[in-house]
Amino acid sequence: MADPFDTSLPLPYRLAMLVVTGTWLWGFALELVKPLGRLVGLPNLQHQSTYTFSSIISAPIIFSAVTWTIFANSENATPPILRYLPHLTLLLTLLAFVPIHIKGLSLPRNGRSKLASSLKRVSIGGLAASEDSKFGDVLLADALTSYARPVSQLYVALCMVLPKYSHLGEAVTIPGGTYLIPLLVAYPFLIRLRQCLISRPRQVANAIKYATAFPPIVVGALMSRGGVDPAGRSVLQHWWIFFALLNSGYSLWWDIFKDWDLWGISSRDRNNHKRFGGLTIRCILIVIVDSVLRFSWLSRVSVRLDVYEFQEKTVFLLEIMEVVRRWLWLLFRAETEAIRRRVDEFELASPPS
Repeated sequence: MADPFDTSLPLPYRLAMLVVTGTWLWGFALELVKPLGRLVGLPNLQHQSTYTFSSIISAPIIFSAVTWTIFANSENATPPILRYLPHLTLLLTLLAFVPIHIKGLSLPRNGRSKLASSLKRVSIGGLAASEDSKFGDVLLADALTSYARPVSQLYVALCMVLPKYSHLGEAVTIPGGTYLIPLLVAYPFLIRLRQCLISRPRQVANAIKYATAFPPIVVGALMSRGGVDPAGRSVLQHWWIFFALLNSGYSLWWDIFKDWDLWGISSRDRNNHKRFGGLTIRCILIVIVDSVLRFSWLSRVSVRLDVYEFQEKTVFLLEIMEVVRRWLWLLFRAETEAIRRRVDEFELASPPS
C-alpha cells in the first residue's frame, strides 16, 4: 500500500525542496559571514546573486508541486503525462546548477562555475591547492555529509521512473538497493575522510570522526536484508545503537570543542567578532540544537532497544532539520576560522618580546 505522504509529495519533490532549501540557507550564510570573508579566505561573497538563483529555481518547484497536488487529490485519474512531472522538476532543478548559458534566462553563472569546479575536485576527496580555497572545499564536503541520505535517494528517484518501481516502499526493493544505497550514503563521509588524510598536517582525529559513520551504515544495511532471524536482528540492533551513539557523541564533541572551539577561544576574541547574537545565549542554543539533531535517531529506538524505521514524512522532516543544522554549523565554523586566522595574524605581526 502506497504511503499517502508519498502520493501527495513524491520523493523527487522532496529532494528538489531539500536542494532549494540548501541554496536559500547558503545565501543567508553568505550574507551573515560576509564581514568575515577576507579572514576565512572567501572574499567577494555575493549573497544577492544566490538569492536570485534560489528564487529562480524555487518558482518552478512550487508551481509543479501545486499542480501535482491538485491532480493527485482530485477524484479523476491523474493524466499519464503528469506521472513524470515530479521527476522532470527534480531534473530541471539539478540542471540549473550546471554552469551553462541559457538564452533569455539570467542565471548567475560565476557562482555556478565555482561550485562545479569545487564539486569536481571534492567528489574524489580532493582539496584546493591554495590555503584560502581549501577552506571552501572543506565547507562544501561537510555540507555533502548532511545530504548523505538524499544522495542515496537520488538513485531511488531514478528507479521510480520505471513502472515496476513507481511506488516504492523500501529502498531494498529496487535493483541493487541492499548494497548500493549504503554505499551512496557512505560516499560523502568517505570524501571527508580522504580530505582529512591528505591534509597537511594530517588530521587523523578528524578522520576517525568520519570513519565512525561507516559501522552504523554497514550494520543498518545488514538489518535491512531479508532472512535475518529475530535473535540475529536483535544483536544487530544493539550493535547499531552502540555505533550510532559512538558516531553521534564523537561528532557532537568535535563540533563543540574543535570545529567551533566554543571554550578554547577566549570570550574577548569571540566577542570582537560578535555577529550572530550574544555569546552565552547563542553558544547554549547552538549546543542544544546540535545535540538534539545529532541524536534525533534515538526516536527510532524503543525502551526494549528495538529499532524501527521512520515514516517517510518523518524522514523528510529530519532531512530538512539536518540541512538547517548544517547552516548553523557553517556560521559558527566560519566565525571560529576567522578568529583563529585573526589571532594568527596578530601573533605574526607582534614584535618578539
